Amino acid sequence: HEPTMVSTSIVWVATLAGMPSNENTVTVAPLHTPASGTVLHSNVLARRDVTGAIMDAHDGSYRMFNGLWHYHAMGYGKCIENGKDAGGQCGSRTNNTINLWTSPDLRTWTFVADVLPVNSRPDCVYYRSHVVYNAQNRDYVLWANAKSCPSACPGGASGCYLVFTAKSPAGPFALVGPARTRYTAEGAVGDYSLFIDDDPNATAYCIHKRTGQAPQPNGHRMLIEKLDPDYLHSTNETHGIFGNPFVEAPVMFKRQGVYYALFGKCCAFCASGSGVGVYTATSPLGPYTYQLNVGCPTEPVGGCGCGGAPWTPDPNKSCPIMPSVTKAQQNFVIEVPV
Repeated sequence: HEPTMVSTSIVWVATLAGMPSNENTVTVAPLHTPASGTVLHSNVLARRDVTGAIMDAHDGSYRMFNGLWHYHAMGYGKCIENGKDAGGQCGSRTNNTINLWTSPDLRTWTFVADVLPVNSRPDCVYYRSHVVYNAQNRDYVLWANAKSCPSACPGGASGCYLVFTAKSPAGPFALVGPARTRYTAEGAVGDYSLFIDDDPNATAYCIHKRTGQAPQPNGHRMLIEKLDPDYLHSTNETHGIFGNPFVEAPVMFKRQGVYYALFGKCCAFCASGSGVGVYTATSPLGPYTYQLNVGCPTEPVGGCGCGGAPWTPDPNKSCPIMPSVTKAQQNFVIEVPV
């Protein structure tokens, strides 16, 4: 079925004042949904579905289709992470799942399915599943960051974005192939997110980073590319690399005519979390202007960040060690119907 098209407002995810520091709960309130009110999402307490089971949900994105929230996210199964360092052994396996939960109100979640079973996809390590709806051809389009599968990526690259389509957000999804984006063959691509603008053409964009294998000083840097009308490939239109170095975990949205890009320092699978740098522009491709970091207790200076291992853009200088406010590494911004 074609999703109902609705206007949206942006819910900013921020720490909830007055919560104990060891809980560090975040709020996505108020929600203008049929059951309005405050919904609390904790970064340190496990979320549970309607059966009481812990939701095996990591990375991914929240989107509303036909009046129902859909959360597509990576599943790590019963793998036990070390919980301290950026080891990522649970996120770096080829048998991880892309799971779907649905909810009427962002409170109660029901597990639906693994929408991309292992036997229906190339043998890769998958990260960050994002599903968007293309109203022009009525396809649900799934992008996944695929690593360690040069046979599936252009030119034998170590990683790329693999694209799948389906007629339902629950699948079954069929492989289209690797998305054509910039820099796939120059050290591969990394963390990404998809954004659909509210213009008459519902233009889509991909915000993503180059990996650390990219030629320096372009490793771990961010850019935004415009996608084709089918949301399958880049049109190669971009304003180029922007923002601080050594970053990942991006998200992009629009609020009151202003485009926002959020991302923070690299902190792969780390338990400490990272910061959230905020950039704004009047055009989706930019140029973007840095505003502030809402994920650090004080504003970082000199290209520094917070959370994770201390890192400095200048080897002759050190960055102060600051904790992450949210203790989260991916940035979520949820577009809520009004």
